[in-house]
Amino acid sequence: MNYAADGGGGGGSGSVSIDIGMLTAARKSLTTLAHAIDLQRSRATQGTPVALPSLQDGARAAQAASWLTEQGPKLQTLIDLATLLDTKGTGSASYTGSGSFSDAEDRLGHELGKQLNDLDIDDADDRARYQKLADMMATYKDNRWVTSATLDELGTDGARELIEKLAAMTGDPPTTNYWQNIGPPDSPGDELQALAHLQSSVASGLTGMLGSATSNDWVDSEDWGKGIAQDWVVASILLRSADKNNTVLGPKFTQTVGHELMDWEAGDPMRHQGLTGLAATFGGETLNDDNGDALRQLIKAGDNSPDSAQAIMLDHELASYLMHDRLTSDHLASSMDDLVRIATVDSAMDPTKPRAQNAADISSWTLQYAADNDLDDNYDEELGGIVGTYIADAYQSVDGTYPIHPPVPPFHATMSKDDLTAVLDHIGGNDTAARIIGDHATRLNQYLMNNGAQLSLDGRAGGHPEFNPDTPGDPLVDQIGSSSAFRGFLEDELAHGMVKDGADEAEARRKTAELFTLPVDFVPMDKLGPAAPLGDYLLGDIKDRVIDGYVGEPEQAAAAEGNDNYEAARHSTQIQAMYAVLNAESDTQPSSMPNELQAGPDGSTVFSTSLHDDWPRENGHLKAPGDLTDGEVRTLISEHQHEPGINAVASNTVKNTWDNYQHDKENQGG
Repeated sequence: MNYAADGGGGGGSGSVSIDIGMLTAARKSLTTLAHAIDLQRSRATQGTPVALPSLQDGARAAQAASWLTEQGPKLQTLIDLATLLDTKGTGSASYTGSGSFSDAEDRLGHELGKQLNDLDIDDADDRARYQKLADMMATYKDNRWVTSATLDELGTDGARELIEKLAAMTGDPPTTNYWQNIGPPDSPGDELQALAHLQSSVASGLTGMLGSATSNDWVDSEDWGKGIAQDWVVASILLRSADKNNTVLGPKFTQTVGHELMDWEAGDPMRHQGLTGLAATFGGETLNDDNGDALRQLIKAGDNSPDSAQAIMLDHELASYLMHDRLTSDHLASSMDDLVRIATVDSAMDPTKPRAQNAADISSWTLQYAADNDLDDNYDEELGGIVGTYIADAYQSVDGTYPIHPPVPPFHATMSKDDLTAVLDHIGGNDTAARIIGDHATRLNQYLMNNGAQLSLDGRAGGHPEFNPDTPGDPLVDQIGSSSAFRGFLEDELAHGMVKDGADEAEARRKTAELFTLPVDFVPMDKLGPAAPLGDYLLGDIKDRVIDGYVGEPEQAAAAEGNDNYEAARHSTQIQAMYAVLNAESDTQPSSMPNELQAGPDGSTVFSTSLHDDWPRENGHLKAPGDLTDGEVRTLISEHQHEPGINAVASNTVKNTWDNYQHDKENQGG
């Protein structure tokens, strides 16, 4: 190996000579030696029953193999640097420097950027050379020093010019036609295909470096965002490349590019179509459709990452433009809805700060914006997903109190009752959105009723006089009342939305009853403990439902099967209240049993009700409310809603409160 630094390889500077062949052989030898050490260690330790501490993982032999392996990429940096410097093909190169690996990384980056700047679109020999440069960009995109030096050498002007030159190779008309004059064994078609591959490779390499650099603050993301956005075609190409390759661009870079493009467009979405563009195609793809729409490509690249999606949505001017104000024949909502979901629903429980906080803030703004603007129907499922995700905050907007602790998700979404009303009214005709809300509201209400019943039972078992259904403030009565009012409000507003979308009142009531009647297993809870089990459910399936447009069909939609839709819907709420009463259980029995209580199994105390004997069972377990048949629901309601004691209290509380939010009850049994 002829690799030496005159004056030493420390912090000094001298002439460094590299023999590419010898250094390549040295790297291969390092890899071979490291593999041989690991192989012999493995054979020795597995072939003897005696412990060999010196050959175990972490011991000196293993450390030596790891060290040798780590030197491979460093030597490759020197090889690649020498390859770039060896412009005459002599097999060797020299440069002035310290000879250190860090120095080589910096020099490789600058040399790579310099040669990328030298692309001559009229020189056919440049194609092969630039393919190697593109491959190097892909190799070193995660290397901070090489990437930073490459982008520093290119600068924003050089990066734009590079893509402009590449685009010109397949322009319409092309600025050069050298590939059309290629002789055998190549053909014009082969050369054009190679050019398309070259275009894609260089764009991919550049976006890869930009992604790493802007995500890790290796460059000034705002400067680069403004620089790239100066050319609509360049921005379209690079953002399209990022989307195709799932490249994550930094949030500040993404937001800046978007805002600059919005300002350039100046409210004229068709402005870019009037450009005398450099390219009709790039990378084998046309630029005369959505591929050439930089803002649509921004959205598609932005949803590669929660951080980038949130950066766009936190820029309210940009978000409102993309969501609503930029009106075209093919509205951006068809792409923007995914980005909204990623920024909100998908990030609501993200442990990476501050994503969950941002998700709550963005959700708050989105609901308010949706309430004030007539958003495209593409957003209906995302809006339903937001309400479902923050169902406890929706409850607070109706009831005035936040119902569970700790909060689920960990940060609150702020929504007024008026805004919630407007959103529900808008999305009511979307079955998926309504089902998501109904499913999660049903689960929340069951949890809250269970909680109220448990509090009331424990208070009575403890002999506290304030726990009495005739006394204001009893937690069972209060919680059933609040939960019933919440469900009544949601169903009524969603029904209005269905009617606006063409369903008549009876059909709307039937559908809301069905959408709010899903199987609800007993919600696990440690008496009055944290709401973590509830949180796992509330957020567990929203993403898939929104993405897939899922609309489940319960086998036993009890409330929907009733002939009287209004009464059937209310019955399902009464059944939930009875189910909560049935499941409450205290660990101890008081010395003097109150009238409302009775001894349960194993020394426990339960509410005194014949529901214990009459509630249908399946495989030895109580059937969940949504699994009851219509006949079972009607039987339980008719036999127990007026039963003296706790059942009458629960049923009457549902009826009296639920009615308050049902304003359009003509022909609904009201």
